[in-house]
Amino acid sequence: MVGSDSVLAEIITQSMKFKNSTNLIPNIKSGISFYAVGRNSSHEFYLGRKDGETWRMSVGESLKNDEEGFPLTDRHISKIEGNNFGYCGHY
Repeated sequence: MVGSDSVLAEIITQSMKFKNSTNLIPNIKSGISFYAVGRNSSHEFYLGRKDGETWRMSVGESLKNDEEGFPLTDRHISKIEGNNFGYCGHY
């Protein structure tokens, strides 16, 4: 519930600013609801909350290619200690 979780409220606020929309649909991975908060030239960045823990996910092109020579998708999910989100890509 967002009302009792100020960190989740901040993540949703960042996502609304990034998406320029109030209609957000979380990207659910590993049981964590992630919200888009930024991007750079090769990756998209997401923040999420589950059971009082904050998580970061980055999704982008891998340095490896598939059989046809196209870049594979690379996804990394990591737990954030504390409430310092750090760099989350460009708006």
